[in-house]
Amino acid sequence: MTAQVQSGLVKLFLSAAIAGFAMPKAAIFDIDGTLVDSVPFHAEAWVIAFAKFGYSVTFEQMQKQIGKGGEFLMETVLDETEMEQIGKEIHAYRKDYFQSNFLPKVQPFPQVKALFEQLRADGLAIVLASSAQPESAQHYIDLLGVEDLIQGCTTTGDVEKAKPYPDVFEAALEKLPEISAQDAIVIGDSPYDAEAGRQNLIGNHWSAQWWFFRN
Repeated sequence: MTAQVQSGLVKLFLSAAIAGFAMPKAAIFDIDGTLVDSVPFHAEAWVIAFAKFGYSVTFEQMQKQIGKGGEFLMETVLDETEMEQIGKEIHAYRKDYFQSNFLPKVQPFPQVKALFEQLRADGLAIVLASSAQPESAQHYIDLLGVEDLIQGCTTTGDVEKAKPYPDVFEAALEKLPEISAQDAIVIGDSPYDAEAGRQNLIGNHWSAQWWFFRN
């Protein structure tokens, strides 16, 4: 996975140099599905949570929704009344189940630290963009061994609305006060990353450049 990211970045930067564009000054990375192999676990946790409350959904259905906020994912299964009645309970059950049963099983994709070291050597700042709980975000940072290579990481307290809204990337940019949105690039694994990044107009000549690996 990370080898694909590295290859994609190299090709993009070479294309930009040939076209005469300025190189980006910062890389903003999604975490789940991009840096750590967590998507299958998140999908399975949703299947289990919905089943607990009497709803039958498939793993494939949930996998396609991973990357957007939980409230928006639930809206693909529950109607408005159900969201009001049991949405918070399902969301809380899924969160607790994932934290207790799946979080310890999540593994990093290979060579993430090496990629970050290369980006830092090339002069790019790095921020991780997450709407996870602070303890989960810190767990991933420790798992990846990149705390000394990043300029920050967003968590749920930084975000009013999860993806596909752009809040998470706006919060990430706030951790880089010397860098404008036009000088940053987003790397993520889902169409919801792309949608959120485009809404924030990150990178006037990077805005069409995204990497999607889930398929």
